[in-house]
Amino acid sequence: MLRDGFRNDIMDEYLAGICARTGKLHEALSANSVDRALLDGAAGIIKALLCGGPADSIEDYREGPIAIQEYLRHVSQTSALSLEHLLCIGRLRYFLSEAAGWEDRYSKGWTSAARDEMLSECTRLRERPDWKIKIDSALRSPDNLVFYEADSAAQELGIDTRDIHFDRVRSEPLKSSSWYRLLQQTNEDQIEEVLSFAERALPLDEIATGPADSLGLGEKYAAHHALDWILQDLKRFPGHGWEFINIGLQSPVTRNRNMALNALLEWPKPSWPEEAPLLLARLRTSEPNEKLRERLESI
Repeated sequence: MLRDGFRNDIMDEYLAGICARTGKLHEALSANSVDRALLDGAAGIIKALLCGGPADSIEDYREGPIAIQEYLRHVSQTSALSLEHLLCIGRLRYFLSEAAGWEDRYSKGWTSAARDEMLSECTRLRERPDWKIKIDSALRSPDNLVFYEADSAAQELGIDTRDIHFDRVRSEPLKSSSWYRLLQQTNEDQIEEVLSFAERALPLDEIATGPADSLGLGEKYAAHHALDWILQDLKRFPGHGWEFINIGLQSPVTRNRNMALNALLEWPKPSWPEEAPLLLARLRTSEPNEKLRERLESI
């Protein structure tokens, strides 16, 4: 239960609280030593409880402070940990650093001294030099789950992975989920390089077939999905990528049109191309989705 029972194909958050309470995680971790499977399971449970979600959060686990203290004690004495532990420590560090909610927690078993001690220990553990070695190795893995855990760990330590994601996008532009992290790490000096590649790699002329009320599900909409990632970030780059917004506004996928409009509305109006108001006026009369039509009419 504490080792693997909480893990599932949807969200570990669904079962983490049940397993922590029923399996008495805090008692299991109070032993002088624990096996690696239990320690790994504890990392997954604590991380899931800290994330919260559709079921229990750390607030619902009364013995949470004890379990976390014991978990950190064991981690500090253990070498060669998996990256899941770094992600757990990072999430715990964020939680302990938050300003809100502590008055209530102090009335439910937490103490200011324990919080400070745990935060200090998380900061120390986060600085272990072997994390970067593990991240570098895992980022070269062909296994997507291993790669994305490493990428999350790289984010935690502020390691730039833009070039790695760009290589993955170049290799499979229509299928790669690396578009999001590529664009997330792209600045204004780099955006035109990404857009120039996307213009060559994506069948953009096959997207702008006119508005419809499509959800855009399935492989036939792979290009539309890739366009989503680009449109999502264009709001940060006024004046860059109008051709993608133009195409997005004329896509049959409603999500594309919403994202394209979101991006355009974030741009200052002086940066709008001359044809933008004319296109919006035309789309007001042809938009099949009621909510999106209302958005267009309010501009």
